[in-house]
Amino acid sequence: MAAHKKSKYVPLKTYLELESAAQTKSEYIDGESLSMAEASLNHVFITSNVYAQLIQRLKDKSCMAFGSDLRVFVEKCNSVFYPDISVCCEDAHFSDTGMATILNPN
Repeated sequence: MAAHKKSKYVPLKTYLELESAAQTKSEYIDGESLSMAEASLNHVFITSNVYAQLIQRLKDKSCMAFGSDLRVFVEKCNSVFYPDISVCCEDAHFSDTGMATILNPN
């Protein structure tokens, strides 16, 4: 069995710069950039339905739902993810002017 080769450390700022120009998505886990797999049709179908339901349930509330193109930075583990769905119930705080990375999802 082959040993897992540790990737070279990537500073968060570098990851964000590279990710903004990338054609494919990668998540960032404490200094390591990991390519994301493509989603299956069933996965997309399920997340789309959940997202649509959230939009309906959050109508007239102070919360907003976001789809999978919004990056989420989790300071506690120094990581950036592309969750299928995220919800923010307060003023959204972003790490960049392009509003691509949210800092305070619920």
